[in-house]
Parts: sequence; structure tokens; C-alpha cells
Amino acid sequence: MLEVTARSREIPLESLRDGLTFLTEYGDRFHHRRENELFDRLRRIGMGHGERPCAAMERDHDWGRELIRTMQDIADRATPGDLSAARNLVHLGLDYVQHQRQHIEKEDRILFPLITELLPASEDGRILAAFEHIEATLAPRSTTELIDLALDLQGVFGPLESLPSRRA
Repeated sequence: MLEVTARSREIPLESLRDGLTFLTEYGDRFHHRRENELFDRLRRIGMGHGERPCAAMERDHDWGRELIRTMQDIADRATPGDLSAARNLVHLGLDYVQHQRQHIEKEDRILFPLITELLPASEDGRILAAFEHIEATLAPRSTTELIDLALDLQGVFGPLESLPSRRA
């Protein structure tokens, strides 16, 4: 759907901006805060600052934020009918999707098994409480509002699974 948007004369700028808002609010204010909670706990049991895999995951977060900032800058300057901006947003958006897929794979293959192996089960309740606190203090939108926004965006752009992977 992003590619169709790039060829279109009608660029859904507000929907693109809403999508970037979702990525910022969900990514930075929710997901990354939860991961940082886990990183802090891993460091407390001896993983140390700057060591893998926490540092690698944090670099992934920084790169994702940079892609979002770049897309936000383009979206802020774009006007209806600006096909160059749409193409740039599509390419950056596909790069972001590919980046996130790789990040999730690292979480699934490396980070989560490491957490399961190294953090004692007695930490589970404290981690859950920390996650609940993060969710309760999520601002300016609640988790429910972010889910509603994601569903609205899915109605405009289609499901994420329908996006093609972009090859370099």
C-alpha cells in the first residue's frame, strides 16, 4: 500500500503523520521503555554497560528513531501532490519495516532467550509491575488509543503483513 501511495496524486499526509505519531508514541514511550527496563535488570546481574546484546538493541532503537525523525521532517515539509516526498517516505518506511523485522528477530532469537536464562523467575512479578507502571504512565495516549490509531491506519494503508520487504 505504501508503494500505491507513492504513485498516487493523493498523498494521505495526515495518515502518514498519524503513522509517525504512532511509531513515536508506541516505540519510544512504550516498547522501548519496557525493553530498557529489561536491559537495566540484565545490567544489574552483570551484563555491564556497553556490552552485547543490550548495546546492540539500543543501537537498533537509535537507528529506528533516526529513520522516524527523517520521515517526520519529510512529512512536515510535504504538501499534497508532492510525489518526491511520497517516494522518499515510502522508501524510508520500507527501510523502517525491514529494520523492525530484523530487530524483532534479534529479540526473539537472542534477547528473550537470554532474559529467560539469566533473570530468575522471582523477577517476573517485579518486571510485570514495572511494565504495568510504564503502561499506566503512557502519555499522551493510552494503549487503547494507540491500538485504535493502529487499526485506523491499517484501514488506510492495509495490514503490515502486506508490505513488501525492501531489498538494498
